[in-house]
Amino acid sequence: MEMVIESLQLRQQKFQNWVRTVRDPARESSEGLRRFEAKNQRAIAEYEIARISSESWAIRINLAYQCGDCSGHGVPWSTFSSRELCIDFFLSLARRHFQPPQRPFSSDAQRVGQKEMSELLEDGLFGFSEPAPIVRV
Repeated sequence: MEMVIESLQLRQQKFQNWVRTVRDPARESSEGLRRFEAKNQRAIAEYEIARISSESWAIRINLAYQCGDCSGHGVPWSTFSSRELCIDFFLSLARRHFQPPQRPFSSDAQRVGQKEMSELLEDGLFGFSEPAPIVRV
């Protein structure tokens, strides 16, 4: 039982360290939420990026279908050494989440949402084009 308590205390310390060194600084310096959305909100892909030190950037991600099986994927604030690596991480996860499934979709709306999101997340003529940040009031 003592090992369990020590393990819990260690996890709590790690969480508090993450809050202090990653989450809170990222919230304070966020560039704003950037969002891709399929028509009729069938699917969303959103992320926030923040510079948290001279050597570190952070990103948080939310990916979800809003129809069909409503599958989703979220990543809390995570650190990278550059803004470009944050974007690469987002694109890797988002493209994987919204790729055609190996089993049939649970609804036609989800199939349409997947296709729309795949197109939104493609590299354009000049590479990936980020959406403007959403201004929070």
